[in-house]
Amino acid sequence: MKTSGVIALLILLLATSCKTDRVMDSTLKMSQTTEQMKQGMDQTNSTMTQMAGNTDNMYHQIRTKEAQESRDRAFEQMAKAKVFEDKLTEAAAYHQGFEYHLWNNGNTKEDTPKFREELLVTAVDEYFRALQRFMDEAKDPSDISPTNEDEYVQNLMVLAVTMHELHHHQKALIEEHPELTEFTMLSVVKESLRLQVKINNGELKREDLKPYQNALLFWHDEAINMLRYRYNILMTMTLVKVSDVRKKPKFGWFGVAGLYIKAKHVYFKWDSKFHTLVESRQAKINDFVDEAIKTRDFLIEIGASVSLDNKVKKAFSKMQLQKCASCTRGQAAEQEKFKKLVNEVINPSKKEPDDDNEKEINKKEPDDDNE
Repeated sequence: MKTSGVIALLILLLATSCKTDRVMDSTLKMSQTTEQMKQGMDQTNSTMTQMAGNTDNMYHQIRTKEAQESRDRAFEQMAKAKVFEDKLTEAAAYHQGFEYHLWNNGNTKEDTPKFREELLVTAVDEYFRALQRFMDEAKDPSDISPTNEDEYVQNLMVLAVTMHELHHHQKALIEEHPELTEFTMLSVVKESLRLQVKINNGELKREDLKPYQNALLFWHDEAINMLRYRYNILMTMTLVKVSDVRKKPKFGWFGVAGLYIKAKHVYFKWDSKFHTLVESRQAKINDFVDEAIKTRDFLIEIGASVSLDNKVKKAFSKMQLQKCASCTRGQAAEQEKFKKLVNEVINPSKKEPDDDNEKEINKKEPDDDNE
């Protein structure tokens, strides 16, 4: 009886041992499978990381290539264009084509703050080298008169007046991340020229500047000339919008190139058509004048000389704003703003016109003699 019990116990232990061995074998196989899966996942992660890196590299290569080709096309079309508005459009596209506008704020590994500044260095160097081409070819690049018919100077003018252009990608990025600095060629020019004043005053050393600021200051004199162009062209564009100035018959241009300031606009009173314009256009024209004043005041701030073309200034001094009984309140407000802005352009030393200056820009009275 005891023998049978022992045998039964041995059989039970043997069966249990076999079952345990099978469990251990299964556990071992599961462990091996898990390790293999881990190795596979590690390999997948490594492959995905490599693919992401390759994608980033490809994105940046394509972005750089597309931006460069976009600028090249715009620049070439601008140089060929024979109509002012066409030149203006292509100059704006050229400015928006710089790659710093497309920087992604760390969305790719390469788009670091340092890389953004490197893109600015590249943009500054390219922009002013392109300007140098026109400056070298121009008969007198210092002649900032909007009546200058030199095509190379005309190209400088449209590149100057579009320096503020901002690509919609950067605009959206700044709206999403307001802590970021907005960059345009105009902002870089002003920022750097202000720093040059501090260097001159002993408040800063050149070594304290960022690379893109140093790059801009290499073109210090050219940058100041571009701001002078900007001031004059903004006021000339304003004159064209509010007067009956027409292109000179023997030239194919309207606006800057071949702009003809008629003798009656310089020597006699003439009627502005500002009051006939819709309010939105009036507001845009006021933006032109306001930006012109800001540009002029900035040049004065940094100690640079600046003046408005004499013919343009005289034309504005003879301009008369019309009374408008049918104007909306908005139009009347814009016209009053326009009057004050243009007075500030004509006589920048006085914010409010005195009696003599009031005569320069005056609302037309019914009995005025307007030859």
